[in-house]
Amino acid sequence: KSHAGISLASLLESGLISAPLQLFRKYKGQKLEATLKLNGTIEFRGQEHSSRSAAAAAARGAVIGGAPPTIGWTFWQFRTSDGKVSQLNGPRAAFLNRERG
Repeated sequence: KSHAGISLASLLESGLISAPLQLFRKYKGQKLEATLKLNGTIEFRGQEHSSRSAAAAAARGAVIGGAPPTIGWTFWQFRTSDGKVSQLNGPRAAFLNRERG
């Protein structure tokens, strides 16, 4: 059950998500927002991060200080085309299911 090698770029190429995609998370009472860009990076407060976890750590750090280790797949949320809130982990699971297919 390996998740290695799955990137946001893989999900974008597969069509499971589209960019630009608004990401968000309410953390300790603050709404944090970021954007998944076409190149697979995540922009948070004007700074691009090459991984979802680095962007999530920066977002949490903006609230509590530092850059606490954070799992970006489960931290970031977005609205699906039908308006439901999903974590990035949802499209990743769908990608894995397709690959096993």
